[in-house]
Amino acid sequence: MRAPAEFYLTIFDRYGNLPRYGNLPCSAETGRELIWEFNFQFDSAVDPYNKESVSLLEKQGIDLSRNKKYGIDSREFALQFKCSELGMRSYSGRLVWLTFHGPHVWKYFKGNVYDLKSMIPFVGLHGGLEKVARSMNLKRAVGKSHQAGSDSLLTMHAFFGLMKNCLEIAWRWGVATPGRVV
Repeated sequence: MRAPAEFYLTIFDRYGNLPRYGNLPCSAETGRELIWEFNFQFDSAVDPYNKESVSLLEKQGIDLSRNKKYGIDSREFALQFKCSELGMRSYSGRLVWLTFHGPHVWKYFKGNVYDLKSMIPFVGLHGGLEKVARSMNLKRAVGKSHQAGSDSLLTMHAFFGLMKNCLEIAWRWGVATPGRVV
């Protein structure tokens, strides 16, 4: 078991539309897509962790010493999340959760959880998120690889790219019916 250093959230509807920012539509073209990245308190002297993962996060610009001092307490976050409307919808099974190689999140979220990494072999794709995105001609809209918010948004784009190009796979997985995804 490892302690999470970060958590990310990209909220979108069944058609892939992102929340609006004021009266302006959010899109990659306008640069107004809304994603949330939460950095948790993390202390390598106390919290269990994978050395390679921590090294990778630090190389990508995550300041874990800053997280230790200013990060969010993950237990408090979990409690607040569960009590929020989003958390309540999760436990009612009305939300779909999407991850890329994140089976460890399945135990935390109720409802439908789809792991893109486990879906891509069915369409002949393999590799990490960056490689999969390149093979689908997708570009990262914001941030760097291995930064939670940026990866979340790219995962969403890859998921909808997969659904758009391979609806028969979506039907097989039960996340689409003719004329409607999720």
